[in-house]
Amino acid sequence: MRRAILFTGLVRNPDRFNAFLDTIDALEPQQRSGVDVLFSTWTGELNAYPEIAARLEAMKAVVLEQPPPKLILAGHVLHQIACLDLACSLLHDDTYVLKIRSDIGHPPDIHVFLASQPEAQPDGQPLPTALRYRVRHRGVFGAHPLYINDVTFAAMAGDLRHLAKLPYTFGLRYVRMAPEQLYWGAPFIVENPVLDAFFRANFGLIFHDRAQFSALRAALTDSPLYARALAVSAILMRDGFRYLGNDPERDKLRPLLRQYTLEAILWDPLNLPGISSHPTAFTNWFASQGAWDALLAGEYQSSPLGDRFRAALMEYDRPNALACMRDQRSELLSEAANLGARIEATVRQGPLKQIRVAGNKRVIHERPAEWTMAQGDTEYVRKLEREISEYRRLNGEMTDKLRQIEVAAEAARAVPAGGGDPE
Repeated sequence: MRRAILFTGLVRNPDRFNAFLDTIDALEPQQRSGVDVLFSTWTGELNAYPEIAARLEAMKAVVLEQPPPKLILAGHVLHQIACLDLACSLLHDDTYVLKIRSDIGHPPDIHVFLASQPEAQPDGQPLPTALRYRVRHRGVFGAHPLYINDVTFAAMAGDLRHLAKLPYTFGLRYVRMAPEQLYWGAPFIVENPVLDAFFRANFGLIFHDRAQFSALRAALTDSPLYARALAVSAILMRDGFRYLGNDPERDKLRPLLRQYTLEAILWDPLNLPGISSHPTAFTNWFASQGAWDALLAGEYQSSPLGDRFRAALMEYDRPNALACMRDQRSELLSEAANLGARIEATVRQGPLKQIRVAGNKRVIHERPAEWTMAQGDTEYVRKLEREISEYRRLNGEMTDKLRQIEVAAEAARAVPAGGGDPE
């Protein structure tokens, strides 16, 4: 089976990129055989990094260059998709690809990727998609459908092509979608009436404002549509995704979640393997398939949201689920209108995109555009781009340090009070 390691975007952190290239250079010949290396970037990006350019040439890597898009979407997601799309133009559908950012990824993931195998999606899925194989990822915000890590993942090239089909209508129809949701949305949202309705009233993550977050949590907890969207998300995560790596927490996590409500599993700070709380967004990150196993099996304490989620699973985790959703389209849009109105009244961040009923009219309210246009290649723009790159590099370094602190804290908690190794 042919494999490829695909780096995308800007260099930003040459030390990290060199660490990736060191890892590739250190592979045994049998590991390196049949593995293509590609770097999809922007015209002239490597001019400032002659050492990296020389190393890529020496290892016979393919460098792909193109001008960056002038349209700037949230998180430069169109730029990410453009890099992915150009690489997919050169790859055979059956190539197994590790897509990775060279500035904030982790070099050991190369070994994890080479030890993994593509896994076909199961037959007879209740929610069939265009993807043929499961995608291996590094985690997801469980409370937010399709908020899947897009820094590092492994997928078949034929499936990656479907990620490069971001519809223009996403920017018109939906609201406050995170870059990750835009990135992963194309194969899933448009043909799924539940997700289509939900993202019209989506509010996404709230940072550094616990009162506003509490209002959003209350609105979501009371919403039938949100429970439906969570059920759809859980089914998709079961059938279409797996964790990148051995997922050692999977078997440990499932029984531990039986003592918590669904609300707690999604939002409360839990000290559990495979689940971590985001300190400023007040929501939980699932880094294990065990979380989805537990939710799909109904292994959690009963609560209003949990009961609605269980009922939605019964509706959608069966054959012809999409036909069922299509028959519910009017009801789903009504639930989106109610959810959007509740969020607008309590979270107070401007109009969302739910369809409102006004006599014989159906109305979408205007909100500021969630994209901008680059204003030409001026020195001022280049200066801002350099500053953004530096801030992103620093953010990556801080993220690494936080991970190291978390690992050290976990190790410290595992040592008995008397010190020394446990017997």
